[in-house]
Amino acid sequence: MKKWIFAMTCLLGCLALRAQEPAADGQEPGEDRISVDRLSPEVAAASGERSEWLPSFTGVHVVGPVKIRFVPAPADQGPRIVYDTKGIFTSKFKATVNKDKVLIISERYDAKRQSVTEVTLYYNTLRSARFDGADVTVEQPFEATMFDLYVSGGAVVTAAFDVQDLYLQLTGKSTLTLTGRARYLSVEASTGKLDASALDVTAATVNATHKADVLLDVDERIEATASTGAKIRYRGAPPVLRGTTSIFGGEILSVE
Repeated sequence: MKKWIFAMTCLLGCLALRAQEPAADGQEPGEDRISVDRLSPEVAAASGERSEWLPSFTGVHVVGPVKIRFVPAPADQGPRIVYDTKGIFTSKFKATVNKDKVLIISERYDAKRQSVTEVTLYYNTLRSARFDGADVTVEQPFEATMFDLYVSGGAVVTAAFDVQDLYLQLTGKSTLTLTGRARYLSVEASTGKLDASALDVTAATVNATHKADVLLDVDERIEATASTGAKIRYRGAPPVLRGTTSIFGGEILSVE
């Protein structure tokens, strides 16, 4: 009996000392973060910043709450991805290149999570991009003859371009800010907001619906259609303007 009481006393004393240990790395109590050395190998692999080389790709599709930055890779290097899931063990981050040479980057939505996965993507050549719910920054221009861009799911995108022909589809209350140069621009916008006032455009074709808000700067020609409460505003004085508004509401306006 005395031995049993002595053993229980020792156990309770150890537990009390363990409870008084400070959190590792400044971790606050209740923070959604787990020390890597206490994780299983599978969970630990998802913690902290990691860097991986990737197969070649010409398109990218980013889905979910990801903050991503695009950087051109050095000429003598292949594509590479650097990502940090912030040590959140519920992360389901994935980055895979499919048979069509499209890099698919995805992360799960988690309403309880306060941080987002951060990504830096070093790429060689891109001809298309889809951003669904992501926070995207492209500081150095995407360079291509033709480029297709799809923005949806409330994504927030700031991107620079140096292209001949840019096709853009904007939906899902997303916000898109463009800079650089695109000789020809085609826009399909619905419910989103596009600011392309700092994008040098020679000719543009725009179809805006469902309260989309589009701002352009066009040199020579605009063909614009606005309906269901959409607004198309343009700067400059293009000599050719073809504009159509719907009986359901829509505006095409010149602004300075």
